[in-house]
Amino acid sequence: MSLDTTSSNQLLHAILSGMRRNHENFVFFRGPNGMVRHSFADVVATAGAVAGVLRDVGVVPGDRVVIHGETSYDWLLVDLACVILGAVSIAVYPNCPDSRIEAVLRECQVSVVFTSEPRLFARLSATGSAVFYLERDGGPATHPRSVRNVLTGVRAVGPDEHRAFLSPVFTIVSTSGTLAEPRFFGVAPTPLLRTIEEFARLHTISRRDRFLVFLPLSHLPQRMIVYGMLLRGIDIALSDPRTFIEDAMATSPTLTVAVPRVLEFIHTKLTGGGFDSPDACHAMFGPAMRAVFYGSAPTRRDVVDWLLRHGFDLYEVYGTTELGIIAVSHPGGRRPGYAGPLIRFVQASLDPQGELLVRTETPFLYGFMRNGRIEPDTTDPAAWRASGDIAELDDGYVRVLRRAKDFISLTSGEKVFIDRMEESLRSRLGSGAQPVVIGNGKKAIRLLVFGIGASAVEQNQVMAAAVSHNESCHLLERIRHFAMISQPLSVTDGTLTETMKVRRHRVEELFQTAVNWISV
Repeated sequence: MSLDTTSSNQLLHAILSGMRRNHENFVFFRGPNGMVRHSFADVVATAGAVAGVLRDVGVVPGDRVVIHGETSYDWLLVDLACVILGAVSIAVYPNCPDSRIEAVLRECQVSVVFTSEPRLFARLSATGSAVFYLERDGGPATHPRSVRNVLTGVRAVGPDEHRAFLSPVFTIVSTSGTLAEPRFFGVAPTPLLRTIEEFARLHTISRRDRFLVFLPLSHLPQRMIVYGMLLRGIDIALSDPRTFIEDAMATSPTLTVAVPRVLEFIHTKLTGGGFDSPDACHAMFGPAMRAVFYGSAPTRRDVVDWLLRHGFDLYEVYGTTELGIIAVSHPGGRRPGYAGPLIRFVQASLDPQGELLVRTETPFLYGFMRNGRIEPDTTDPAAWRASGDIAELDDGYVRVLRRAKDFISLTSGEKVFIDRMEESLRSRLGSGAQPVVIGNGKKAIRLLVFGIGASAVEQNQVMAAAVSHNESCHLLERIRHFAMISQPLSVTDGTLTETMKVRRHRVEELFQTAVNWISV
């Protein structure tokens, strides 16, 4: 089957049909007594029963279903059930604030919600949506509305009942929300599966591989790889950040996706614990691991270099939420300091300010939601699209330098870029303190330090860090005032995105006038 010419409906049918015939590949997940496995055929049969539950509560093709929770077997079943029935899933991060979930229900006109938070039942039920519970893997189904408990006596939706989509969109996700409030947009499966096919070609992924999933399935690239593995007939092991080391040892995966926080955790755990050896490093992901893909945020170069020296086969992936994957390093294309070479479907150039411009055949964005409808994106495929990142290009290799708009505009009209400043301050403040610089529309830069007390000792510590920073930086980058805030940055109050990136506009909104500023 050619992914270049196949429709979204055909691709989804191909995945389901292949799974129904496949008794040789498995989904592994944590049961009460350790890891258990179900064949792809058993998985899709159970997902058909979940689709029967959706049908019985009135879900029809095109209806929207929220899936809110950590990676689990139930999460995967519900997502596949949406595909079987022709419903559109909306993936919500497990750490999403309650107010955001309610906003999803309002804006996306949701009929059914699956959540792993029983405390939300009454609140979500009050919206008029049918609410079900996603059990976490590792124990019996205890909640009366859990996925496994509501399957009893349900007539499954069979292969002959699979209905065509009313829309090419199969899922709805949101933009990151770092620079403004998140926007919802629809995604079709074809760009995701074409992209994972390119991964498979570059990394020689075959049915001998096994993919470990421990990041949230609400993260679109993570789900992209899951669907790619289901299409290609490759084992999947479902885990989470608390148990991934144990689960990797039990299932011997060969492939996984990590984020910088995980790589830094491994580095700190091993170097701080006196286990600075290749054997200890490999034990973190099991004896068979051959490729770890990472991305989504800047990664400390010293951590990457240390892992590579210890034989950890790391491959960086660079892309954006809307444009999809842009560059991928691989065994035949890896260069220190660069995210990797452009993938086949992408062309790139730089504008006069150094922002990376992209032409791509595989954008993840199908269309933004407006007034409850997904309006198809009408951008000319030949047009250059802004990535939002300042970058360098060298013979097709991409080096990402910083976010294009990650700067502060002072009243003088000067722009002060943030990343270098905050890195300088972070190194001077030490662990635990979270520096955030603000000052849009002001005469000078101000510093907020989160997660630190307000004692005289701590105030002197911040003062010393600010003075030291000021002595080594450009005049415009000097800190004029600072304030200390004992609470850390938080997803709950909206100062962090669900992927732990600072939402600077929200920080300014909450703290610009609500703190006691101290002059440097």
